[in-house]
Amino acid sequence: MIIPHLSQLSVLSISSCEKLKEIIANDDILTSSSSHGPQLEKKTVFPQLKKIVLEYLPWLESFIPVGYHLEFPCLEELILKKYYKMITSFTVDYLTLSVHAKTNQASQVDDASPSQKYIYWKSRKPTYLPQYVEEAEELSPLK
Repeated sequence: MIIPHLSQLSVLSISSCEKLKEIIANDDILTSSSSHGPQLEKKTVFPQLKKIVLEYLPWLESFIPVGYHLEFPCLEELILKKYYKMITSFTVDYLTLSVHAKTNQASQVDDASPSQKYIYWKSRKPTYLPQYVEEAEELSPLK
């Protein structure tokens, strides 16, 4: 229920939340995303978001639930530090520099030996994220 109120969000910064498991939960987006059928992913655009910083989140598993797709067309900076368990992937369309986030499937993470992860991406130096592959579906903007 939160997502429709975030269309003007320009910076998202979350740090040192030791028990945080997900940024956006199923309850948050239940009514805001459009569905293109029972087996297709639900997509949403954050039109104003320019910066995402997620750091020191040892239990973070996902940015969004499995089967959802977010697009950040104005994102200029993406910083993720020490997020050991996250299964959400970030990609970029190098033609438009739109960043995409998807959580495609749940995976098992070894709790005993978490890896130290770090992503730093800037639109002026777009070399650190994988290429986004366009699918033949439309995105629904936030309202």
